[in-house]
Amino acid sequence: QVLLFFVMVDFDVIDLRNECRDLLPAVYKDLLQVHFPVADELDDLEDIEEQLNTNDGKFPEGHVAVVRGKGEHQGALMGCAVFEYYPQSNSALLSYICVAARFRRRGLSKVLLKTTQEAVAQRAGGPVRALYAETHRCDVDDGIMDPKERQQVLQGLGFRCLPITYVQPPLSAHHKPCGGMWLLAWGTAPIPSAAVLEFLHDFAGSMMDYDGSWKSEEYFQVMARELAEQEVVHGRAELYW
Repeated sequence: QVLLFFVMVDFDVIDLRNECRDLLPAVYKDLLQVHFPVADELDDLEDIEEQLNTNDGKFPEGHVAVVRGKGEHQGALMGCAVFEYYPQSNSALLSYICVAARFRRRGLSKVLLKTTQEAVAQRAGGPVRALYAETHRCDVDDGIMDPKERQQVLQGLGFRCLPITYVQPPLSAHHKPCGGMWLLAWGTAPIPSAAVLEFLHDFAGSMMDYDGSWKSEEYFQVMARELAEQEVVHGRAELYW
């Protein structure tokens, strides 16, 4: 457990993979469902819980970092980050990060990012090949948060937009591929295209029990073709995406 103080707000950060698992339903309802209401975008609660238990060296290992209030905000769920370590591609995905409206502009998103980076580095025994994230294109409005504001937050955290036609794979058997999004990567260094493709295989494969079916899907083939045309992928910082 990490105890942190920031801008006169008293809180701690806990990882539900390691403790306080009973908080997951409330985190899902009060933070994740509120901030990610688009159909087919949010993982099912049961899938997140399953990933918290995964430790087989093949499937992604889930974490849910939660900023929980102390003192005058005792017990308040201030924000969370859901992220996964992908052992086969030695990469990580920051699937969701959000801060409750009344606790924004206090640096909590940076606290959550740092928690994510430290946790995956510890698991990997060193740097991961890349830390990815996703965001809506600037013309997609979910009715909750201006997509440009989302992009500003992620850019401010150090993420850059990867110039490929990204489609999120189905998150379960009853979900569909989700377009209207960008794949982002943290940091300014270019990423080998082969590493990005390896992650995309790992991400899609984990949703399909690694049965290979995603490889023939048109959305995946488009991304693979685009990556094959470049040796490295340079992330774009300039807004808007």
